[in-house]
Amino acid sequence: MAKKEKMIPDKELLNMLTKIPAKTWGLGDCGNIAEGCQADLVIAAGKNGVNAIDRFFSLNPEDLLLVIHHGNIRMFDAALLHQADLPGFEIARFSKISVNGRWKYVEGDLPGLMSRISQYYPAVAFPASLS
Repeated sequence: MAKKEKMIPDKELLNMLTKIPAKTWGLGDCGNIAEGCQADLVIAAGKNGVNAIDRFFSLNPEDLLLVIHHGNIRMFDAALLHQADLPGFEIARFSKISVNGRWKYVEGDLPGLMSRISQYYPAVAFPASLS
């Protein structure tokens, strides 16, 4: 079997997804993990035995562990619930959903949003469930 040839080195591909678009769009405080930059991060469970870029492209929604947007937690996996017990953290702001069998907490009233969408489009199939 022939060895797969990489068309773009991993580091260059990562920069194409982060630093280069931030610079292109004039978003000086984005695209880099550094003091003074926007804290927009997605943390996912990696799969063993593959390189970082292959892990990135093989992610599924249930693999997401934590999403931080502008320094605020927007979604986290139930496995991290015990770590969310911090002063000022309001678990009541989050809806609990199941994504392919993995429980997630998503900021906002997701059940209410799903109900409203269903009123306009009864045949909708959501990628997450509430039970």
